[in-house]
Amino acid sequence: MKILVVSNVSEIDRTYGSGVILGDFLDWFSSEGAEVHLVSASKFSARNFARRLAVAKVPAGTRELLPGFWRIGNTWFSLSPKIWFAWFIEKLGINRGRESSADYKYDQIMVAEDAIEMAKLSQKENYDVVIADYVWCAPVLAAIHSQAICKGIIAHDIMQNRISSMQKSGSAPDVSEEVAARELQLLGSADFVCVETSDDKAFIQERIPRMEIFLMPRAVLVQAHPTPSDEKFVLFIGGAAQHNVQGIAWFLKQVWPHILLECKTARLRILGAVAHTVTVNHQNVDLVGPVPDSTPFYQGSTVCIIPLLSGSGFKTKLIEALAFGKACVSTPVGAAGLPPLLEPPLIVVEEANQFAVAVSAFLKDDELRRTYELRSADYIQKFHSPNAVYSPILEYLNHVHSR
Repeated sequence: MKILVVSNVSEIDRTYGSGVILGDFLDWFSSEGAEVHLVSASKFSARNFARRLAVAKVPAGTRELLPGFWRIGNTWFSLSPKIWFAWFIEKLGINRGRESSADYKYDQIMVAEDAIEMAKLSQKENYDVVIADYVWCAPVLAAIHSQAICKGIIAHDIMQNRISSMQKSGSAPDVSEEVAARELQLLGSADFVCVETSDDKAFIQERIPRMEIFLMPRAVLVQAHPTPSDEKFVLFIGGAAQHNVQGIAWFLKQVWPHILLECKTARLRILGAVAHTVTVNHQNVDLVGPVPDSTPFYQGSTVCIIPLLSGSGFKTKLIEALAFGKACVSTPVGAAGLPPLLEPPLIVVEEANQFAVAVSAFLKDDELRRTYELRSADYIQKFHSPNAVYSPILEYLNHVHSR
């Protein structure tokens, strides 16, 4: 089976949630024997025009020949004379007043010209499956006319739900009106859609009943590690996305002072780019920032927090923390997507004082913390193993491919 994923990224970046989801997806299908390729559809507009398709390598390897393109390092450049002429004009410094280059993200949908180019590539190379990473890359699916190609979308978030969540929390939405308005149309161009939460699945089922929908949250293996009883570290990891910035600001102002009253030796470690957004000095707070490997920080933490007030989709950092067998405290937004369980693997609270009480309890009560650590590892094993997450998708694709 040949699978092509069209994304706005030129390489897999595992420093943020959707990058982890995409990378894990490619890795698992590659390990199962599929020939998996990732092509970047980043738009290099007419002014900067050397349009390029960067192909990121995956474990099974990337093809060494891309028809119509020339490889320089890990980047494939179009051999089209028109594009090279535009590149030459740009190098001479001749500015035709065209717009600057831009990537397809929350505020921009792939234009028809690029979608057609990607569709031609997928049909010429006889891919069995073409998947758009996020809805803004979905125009490539509508441009594919071959009935032999199965078309899918890794939606990550439902943008209308994301906008609603951010507006309710008082945060400015980071999704353009065009993306939200065209979302259902873009989703409808696929044969199947992968989403991260049951709420997102229900949203699509209600509006596009014929759609094949798969729950695809973060897939992980249990890496439980005993928590040192003499340490009192609270851990938060996040990128610089608005929902992380808003969440940690709320926690530092409304929650952290109350925790220090209960446990004076507690320390908060903030990892990831969100640490760079904290500009006020806070007592017992370490602004670590991005790290190449978060494993030692998870292993050394006592409690992991997900204090998010807005956002959509499954929170990959929560799943990572549970996979390390950590006691976790989250807001309802941070825990969105978890199935209802008689013995939940974490404490979910909404108010600041309740959040402080829950974190303090884990810091002070070793037996309570150990109970939740065991629940965390058990939950991951049942619901988030790679086979549990990806096997239903592979079975569907094998069925479609065999018809």
